[in-house]
Amino acid sequence: MANTHGNIKENSIEEDQIDDTQNGADMFDLFFDREYVKQEIELPSGRKMSFLGLKTAMTDPDLTGQILWPGCSLLMNWLDRNINIFSQKSAVEVGAGTGICASFVAKYGNTQKVIATDGSEPVVELMQNNIDLHLDNSNTENAANDKTQNKLNLTCELLKWEEDAYSEFVKKNGQFDYVFGSEIAYNENCVEGLVNTVNALLKPSGQFIVGHIDRYAQTTRAFFNKLERTGFVKVAEDKWDDIMNYKMDMIVGSVYTFQRK
Repeated sequence: MANTHGNIKENSIEEDQIDDTQNGADMFDLFFDREYVKQEIELPSGRKMSFLGLKTAMTDPDLTGQILWPGCSLLMNWLDRNINIFSQKSAVEVGAGTGICASFVAKYGNTQKVIATDGSEPVVELMQNNIDLHLDNSNTENAANDKTQNKLNLTCELLKWEEDAYSEFVKKNGQFDYVFGSEIAYNENCVEGLVNTVNALLKPSGQFIVGHIDRYAQTTRAFFNKLERTGFVKVAEDKWDDIMNYKMDMIVGSVYTFQRK
């Protein structure tokens, strides 16, 4: 896995630009780390993806999407092997973080459409930066194309795992052939909303693909139990060792494919 470095800096904010009436979210934004580094992943097929992200995560759980986690690398390698399943299909990534997996599917999958989603507004902002990065690269490679046209059929949106939010999202975008994500079942509290969201977004015949690292056995059990109660059945499991072609003693993970019973 190769990385290239280049700091992305935002304009500084002067004290006299701060309105005393700003709410807590605005003040939080002042301390939000946007010192992103451009990085590159090279996959076994030779395909490459660049992305902007942090090297280390902030402690706020809503901002963990700023870095690349092991589960994301696992899913990326799985997607590299199985990219043809997305041909002429629609796909949505939940908890997309940097959006690199969604960008990969859009770039190489010959898809109808791909939407990257996350529940954090600052992280969605980062996803948009990464989409712009890939769109610029796509248009550079195809100079004859109109640069204003999104050749990747890729967009990003804010999506919280709440009924009102996912109901409105489906009303706007319809349901999808594939819902996918990586390291999205990160604690027991998120499992209910996550699975309900996946269930709402997925077509009746669709599949849910998740790169999952078993960090907490109790969370994993809660996740799988909720999927089963919602009517999902596991149809495939590809383990870390088989996908990555090396073993890590500290990581137990797989890419799981679920569909409805």
